[in-house]
Amino acid sequence: MGRTTTKTVKENSDKESVVINEDLQTLIKSAISEATAELILEIKELRNRVYDLETTNTKMIDLLKSQNSKCINCELRETNHSLNSSTNSNTSTSTVIAKSGKHMQAQKLEATKTSAGTKDTNSRQPAVDKINRQINLYKTNKQVVVDKSDS
Repeated sequence: MGRTTTKTVKENSDKESVVINEDLQTLIKSAISEATAELILEIKELRNRVYDLETTNTKMIDLLKSQNSKCINCELRETNHSLNSSTNSNTSTSTVIAKSGKHMQAQKLEATKTSAGTKDTNSRQPAVDKINRQINLYKTNKQVVVDKSDS
């Protein structure tokens, strides 16, 4: 008789463990469902943020392009104008705008900056000569235009 009693208790405990396992599975499934729903919402928010950033980035690029095209296509300036005002340690860019007739010509000059002791002065002489020629050309063209307007 003791054996049947033990068997009944064991069957009851097995049934209880099956019920507990089913309850755990239900809890796990609901927790997974909640976590999945939260992750889906976060993904949607992140997609919206990425879209906003891409839109802002595109607008900024378009704005920069439009500003650069205005500088490149400017026509009635008589002063030095910097297209690329970069402060790179190796190169600097300056633009000399020379007037010839009614049109403006923007010429971009590259000059190599050298720090003391890194390059000898002979290596930058061609760049310095080129800049001096462009400055002289600018002065000559400006004087020619002034002379034409006086006469």
